[in-house]
Formats: sequence, C-alpha cells, structure tokens
Amino acid sequence: MNTVNEERAKFGVYHNALDHISRNVENDKSTLTETQIRDLDIPKEMTSLPIIRYFFKPPKQC
Repeated sequence: MNTVNEERAKFGVYHNALDHISRNVENDKSTLTETQIRDLDIPKEMTSLPIIRYFFKPPKQC
C-alpha cells in the first residue's frame, strides 16, 4: 500500500508540473500574439501620422 501511495504522489507531482508548464506556454503564446498584433499596427499608424498632421495643422500666422 505504501508503494501505491508513493507512486500516486509522484504522479501528482508530475501532473502538477506539466499543468504549470502548459499554462505558461499558453500564456506566452497569448502574449506573443498580442505583441505581434501591436507591432503590425505601428507601421500603419506611422504612415497615417503625416496625413493627419497635414490636414489638422494650425493655420500659418501672417
């Protein structure tokens, strides 16, 4: 009976470790995806900035 309990305890430790690793991988994957999306938006915003500045610049003072 002692051997069974020891093996179950080992299995629980392995299961918890794998569960923790799995959650970390999912979190890293989610973070990476969000970062890539933000990185893709930057060039788009940078190219639209001169257009916005041109149309919304204050009038020149004489």
